[in-house]
Amino acid sequence: MSYCENCGTKLSGGICSNCQEELYIFTEQNEFLPDNISDDFNNAVKEQRIKAKKNIKKYYKDLNKEEEQ
Repeated sequence: MSYCENCGTKLSGGICSNCQEELYIFTEQNEFLPDNISDDFNNAVKEQRIKAKKNIKKYYKDLNKEEEQ
């Protein structure tokens, strides 16, 4: 799972800097972000975090299936 399934970009910590741009910015630049982040940005981060967790779980589930065969 080192590359995004959607666009082929190399993942950083399981996050695509293209498809999950807000989550990537939030994760990589958290200490430098202003205190007044928009609600739209925060909502996008939440949604992308949920999708990233699902993708990671799916990856490990698929990996375990491959090892069992």
